Amino acid sequence: MRRELLGSDHQDVLKSSFELAQIQVEQGHSEEALKMLRDVASRQDKLLGCHPYTVQTYNALGSLLEKFGNNCEAKSVRSKAEEYSCEINKRQIEYRRLSSDEN
Repeated sequence: MRRELLGSDHQDVLKSSFELAQIQVEQGHSEEALKMLRDVASRQDKLLGCHPYTVQTYNALGSLLEKFGNNCEAKSVRSKAEEYSCEINKRQIEYRRLSSDEN
């Protein structure tokens, strides 16, 4: 229903899709979850870019890829997550520095 109301690229729809993929993994439907996580990661990367949700999805995708033995792709996905995490940390440090300079 969210997808129909908000569109498939809406952040809330992507978050719900991520959570559904996590449930699929828990229920043993790993192949379906893998397809969904790849789609969510691709869309989040385009829409959100460097964002905590994108990092979370890339990490979950990396774990699932490792489960399937696709270590090369898992390494690439985890590298992207790490790149985004570092950028987020840099932005937070800069924000704190600027906030303290204002006081």
